[in-house]
Parts: sequence; structure tokens; C-alpha cells
Amino acid sequence: PVEALKASLDAERGRRKQAEAEAARARAQASEQLDRMRKGAERSMRELQGQVARLQGEVVRERQSVGEELTAARSKAAAESEFRRRAEEGWQESQRATEAAKGEAGQLR
Repeated sequence: PVEALKASLDAERGRRKQAEAEAARARAQASEQLDRMRKGAERSMRELQGQVARLQGEVVRERQSVGEELTAARSKAAAESEFRRRAEEGWQESQRATEAAKGEAGQLR
């Protein structure tokens, strides 16, 4: 009986050690897996931050480009308006000169 109890006790100690070793392996595997996941998440976050920075740069360049295009369009519109105004003034002056010439020609007859 005592020998059987000692053998049973030794067997239980062995199972306990085995269970502790399995638990330690499981913790180590979980820790490694979590570490890999953390590193992957950090890498993904850096990539996303890089993409966001690149997109923000594109937005800034696009806004500048649109601003420049808008300024150029406004300048062109102003120049065309000024050209039309001068052309209209020239047409009116030409009309006045023609009318004056007709008037003088009518007086000469």
C-alpha cells in the first residue's frame, strides 16, 4: 500500500510537471503569436500612416493646382473682358467717326 501510494504520488507529480510544461509552452506560443500580431499591426499602421501622408500631400498639390488654374482662368476672363470692352469702345468710336464723316459729306454737297 505505501509503495502504491508513493507510485501514485510520483505519477501525479509527473502529470503535474507535464501539465505545467504544457501550460508554459501554451503561454510561450500565445506570447509569440501576440508579438507577431503586434508587429504586424505596427507595420500595417506605419504603412497606413505613409499612405495617409502621401494622400495628404496629393490633396495639397491638387488644391494648389486648382488654385493656380482658377487664378489663371480669372486672369484670362479679365483679359477677355478688357479686350471686349476695348473692342466695343473702338467700334463706337468708329461709328461716331463714320457718322461725322457722313455729316461732313452731307454738308459739302
